[in-house]
Amino acid sequence: MCVRWGPAGHAWLRDCLASGSDDKRVLIWRRESRGAEPDGQQQRMWRGNLEGGVDGGEEDYRVVARLCHHGSDVTCVEWSPDGRFLATGSLDKAVIVYECRSSAGSEVEFKQTVRFELKGFVKGLAWDPLGRLLLAQTDAPVRPCHVWRVPQASDTDTSASTSFEELPVTDDLQDGSFLKGSETFFTRPSWMP
Repeated sequence: MCVRWGPAGHAWLRDCLASGSDDKRVLIWRRESRGAEPDGQQQRMWRGNLEGGVDGGEEDYRVVARLCHHGSDVTCVEWSPDGRFLATGSLDKAVIVYECRSSAGSEVEFKQTVRFELKGFVKGLAWDPLGRLLLAQTDAPVRPCHVWRVPQASDTDTSASTSFEELPVTDDLQDGSFLKGSETFFTRPSWMP
């Protein structure tokens, strides 16, 4: 249902993409160099010709992480601009934020940091350009928008889950009137620079 490329400024994640689907899972795919052999485990693989050329344009992607914490279709995935977090939203009315941490070698681990239970299906997520705020839009008739302040890398609190703080949102966004007349399920929120 949704796919997002990893942030370009992050050494490991820039070769990744996250996909969310109707099987309740988020898959993290990583581009493999040509000639790389699988490590013996059964892994999904996608081969695509992204450059449109016949020779040298194919890229191989392997699943490097499976995030199976949603109870229904995953409708949106969004990387934070600095690559520290991956936020996912679902028809189970939950937003889950994973912290992306470097592990042994050049791998990254995805640790579920916080789960927000909302009143409606999650229709979209957006990080502000500086990565300080996360916005979720739902289909709830009352209070469809939620905004959280994101813990910064300089915060002394080591537990990111206790550092996410929900912020008040103005009444003109909370009455849902801006959504009236919308016949489509997906409306993606966005931040203006």
